[in-house]
Amino acid sequence: MLYRLKTTSIMAFSAMALVLTGCQVSETTNQSTEISVDSTTTTMVVENQNLITKAGTYHFSGTITESIVVEVTKDEDVEIVLDNANISSRTNAPIYIKEAKNVQITLPKSSKNTVTDNRPDATDDSGDDYPNAAIYSMANLKIQGADNAVLQVFGNYNDGITSKDDLEFKEANIEVTAKDDGVRGKDTLEIDETTLVVNAGGDGLQSDNIESETKGIITFKESDVTITAGDDGIHGVQLVSVLSGTINILDSYEGIEGLQVIVDGGTVNITANDDGINVAAKKEEGDATGGMSGAAGEAVVAGGLLAINGGIVSINSASDGFDSNGNAVVTGGMLIINGPTTEREGPLDVNGTFLVSGGTIIAVGSVGMAGTPDAESEQYSIQVNLDTVQAAETEVALVDAVGQELFSFTPAKTFQSVTYSSSQIKAGETYTFLVDGEAFTDLVIDGKITKYGEGETRGVPGGTRGGRF
Repeated sequence: MLYRLKTTSIMAFSAMALVLTGCQVSETTNQSTEISVDSTTTTMVVENQNLITKAGTYHFSGTITESIVVEVTKDEDVEIVLDNANISSRTNAPIYIKEAKNVQITLPKSSKNTVTDNRPDATDDSGDDYPNAAIYSMANLKIQGADNAVLQVFGNYNDGITSKDDLEFKEANIEVTAKDDGVRGKDTLEIDETTLVVNAGGDGLQSDNIESETKGIITFKESDVTITAGDDGIHGVQLVSVLSGTINILDSYEGIEGLQVIVDGGTVNITANDDGINVAAKKEEGDATGGMSGAAGEAVVAGGLLAINGGIVSINSASDGFDSNGNAVVTGGMLIINGPTTEREGPLDVNGTFLVSGGTIIAVGSVGMAGTPDAESEQYSIQVNLDTVQAAETEVALVDAVGQELFSFTPAKTFQSVTYSSSQIKAGETYTFLVDGEAFTDLVIDGKITKYGEGETRGVPGGTRGGRF
């Protein structure tokens, strides 16, 4: 809970100090005001910057062309209220939280707010703690919204919104456009009951602290998130957790990446130019090749887990669709993959164990590296590897002995392999696989994995695929 102070509006002041008794708060319009607060007095002095040096609640509205800087002690909390504020800076992060314990940015009902970083192109970021985002915080940061309130952030210099500690969006409507990463919560990033749109040249969302299992975590709850990214759509080095809501990754290099990716509910739609979902090892701090790495050959990454426990996950990937360099489980929900068309990639690629005990999987793509769940799975699976490549929009289906359809699917791209797993498949039953409405082959279920035609169940033996994993 933030320490709130009684509100006093400051309309205009000449260059003089006013000392008032009791706790007060300032509202800054076009003025640049320094506010110092202690337990008995409030001192307000007009200066050349908006500098907050004491705990309290500060209101900003109108056009502000100087950076708002928060520099209080590490045990103090600050609330910044943006009420139809248009904040920009050409010399610093427009909102720069240099030191505090917790800071909350509050967006009142129906307010429209913009924060624009107009600094020239970066030449030297002067270290890891340089304020290279439009909203940059060295403290825990929460952005709290209200009905019909909007915050637009333009990271023209580098990133959009960054916290070097925890970052939380709650009941907010936020739009971020950034030259590099869109939103970054270094320790954790939590998006709760929020509508978020991100257009980023780098990662869309990122949490990259590798120090412990409690950091580098991104969590989604009851939110509507849309991401267009030049690099990863969502990158949480330790964990990406989807509990509920909708995530649409419209474009990305890799869609979602982390040591663990767990989907418990909601809807996730991914378009990726490389892997759709990638579980990989964390790299050491300072590794110039990026935040994650694959495994040597077919080694299993310790702690790596890709889990679908509920919800709907739909992937359209140029490389592996569902790729775990660790283990993988599917216990519920639905997983749909329009996978790669190249032979050295596969719709399903798991280095460790791949156990399926529930849910539905429909995975189509190229045949050379088409993987399947493990035979130790509780649920039955089939894989059909066709004789020739099929055109996009060619319908495939599976029917039982009396003609009842278990599934039908129309792939978005060319394909030669189809993998299907569902609780509807029963031991000892015979099913007919159809291509474009015509019977292709019968499948007798005599084991947990029933397969027609050739195709691998793992990656390239004894080597790596090269590039990113």
